[in-house]
Amino acid sequence: MNTREYIESGIIEQFVLGETNREQTREVMAYAKQYPEIQAEIEAVENTLIDLAERNSNAPKERTREQLFDKLFNGNPAVNAKGTNTASISKPMTMNKKYLVAASVALLASAILNIFLYMRLKDSENELMVLNSEKQQFATIMASEKTNYMALQEQMDKMNSEDMIRVKLSGSELMPDARAMVYYNMQNKEVYLHIGKLPAAPENKQYQLWAIVNGIPVDAGVFDAEGLNVPLHKMKNSNPPAAFAVTIEKKGGSVNPTLEKMVLIGNVSS
Repeated sequence: MNTREYIESGIIEQFVLGETNREQTREVMAYAKQYPEIQAEIEAVENTLIDLAERNSNAPKERTREQLFDKLFNGNPAVNAKGTNTASISKPMTMNKKYLVAASVALLASAILNIFLYMRLKDSENELMVLNSEKQQFATIMASEKTNYMALQEQMDKMNSEDMIRVKLSGSELMPDARAMVYYNMQNKEVYLHIGKLPAAPENKQYQLWAIVNGIPVDAGVFDAEGLNVPLHKMKNSNPPAAFAVTIEKKGGSVNPTLEKMVLIGNVSS
């Protein structure tokens, strides 16, 4: 049993105030015998409440006490002229004080318990808000992952299409380690680029893909090596080419390729 959680549940305060039901009362008493820390907590709560009651209690005014005694002991020959008799009043006074202390304890304890329960309620509300926020974040992440998965599945279907041919692009002397793959659809003439290894282009420069159609280089679109968040990057459609090539051009592309800046080239298999 986790006695710390049991103590922090507020059941001890309710037990001391007599607000537990029969089953709860038996449970607390049984645990108090079994676990010293629970018994110690019960005594600590009792002492705290009594101390609070005694420190916050005020003695009644003399006039109020005289009026009370006059009503309580009117006609009693043992009462003196001031309406008091120490011999006959000492015990009632002691009992009355105990009742006043008990009433004060109950009132203060009730206030403390209400504050405690209110704080527990606010903590629960805050925890619920955090859980709801985390749930919404998780739902957002799952929706994003689902979208990415569907996009990836769509691209995989395109790559595996019977109409798709693959053109391997190898690095030139300028970038011997560079490599990429072009996917060309013979039916709808779509062109997709997959970058295998290609460094970032120089500042204010971009890579440009060319389709060599009937011996003439045709612009197939510009791209950056970094920042492609999908395996296949859609390029411009092209008539059936004999080869594909990639050059480094000014930002935005050029009308004609800069042949001395060619970094990738690959022939279309017949």
